[in-house]
Amino acid sequence: MLNHLAFPIVRHRAMQVLLRVIDELSKPFNHTFLLSFTLKIRLICLLVAAVFLVPPVGGLAAAGDAGGNEPATYEQLEELAAGRKWAELVAVLNQKDLAEMAVAVGQPADRLYALRGRANSVLKRGPEAEKDYRAAIELVPNSGEYWAALGANYRDNLKNSSAALEAFEQSISISFGGGNRLGYLPISSTIDAAGILCSDGKYDEALNMLNRYDESTVAGMAPVWRAQMSRAFGKIYLAQGREKEAMDCFQKALEIEPPQK
Repeated sequence: MLNHLAFPIVRHRAMQVLLRVIDELSKPFNHTFLLSFTLKIRLICLLVAAVFLVPPVGGLAAAGDAGGNEPATYEQLEELAAGRKWAELVAVLNQKDLAEMAVAVGQPADRLYALRGRANSVLKRGPEAEKDYRAAIELVPNSGEYWAALGANYRDNLKNSSAALEAFEQSISISFGGGNRLGYLPISSTIDAAGILCSDGKYDEALNMLNRYDESTVAGMAPVWRAQMSRAFGKIYLAQGREKEAMDCFQKALEIEPPQK
């Protein structure tokens, strides 16, 4: 099967062949009319090559649809994600069953479901992202990252705070169980869960969520997470009307992580 990346090369070579044929046919003639006619033929050949040899609009996805191709590597899918080409990425992953595509690209199917879920989530396609993340979790139930991503989709796209909180708590439970309490995942999921509780007016529960990390544990966090924890406390205090405590937390966050100039 012809990979989509080879289409420009094939097109270029085909046009070279066509032009070479025209040049050979025109050699015996020197008349101005015939030369003009030859130029017209050359232009027609270029047009034909452009129309019939260029893959359909849509890049990798359309080329796959037209020729039955699959993305050559998982790296190509990651490149689409890195380039924030979310719609094209979804189109590629929608070409066929992801379990079959996973075999073709040499990756576990849960990664492809999660990748499409991320793309759908960014595109604000909440139900589609939920379905993808659920499929990934069904394959790998103990992935804290998948639960956290599902929680973010519930919060940001589906506006379902209770489902989001449940997903974040699952992420926290899994990542805490892994023994790495100071990793980005348990900390970020804890802050996300506390934010949902605060938005729902459950301030004491939100503070209890953050207080799962005592002061000595917070002191051992990377500066970026110490600053975020301090801001999270500040937001809850501010929502409670405890302005002085909130300002102290925000000031502390600025001292830990000063704004870049």
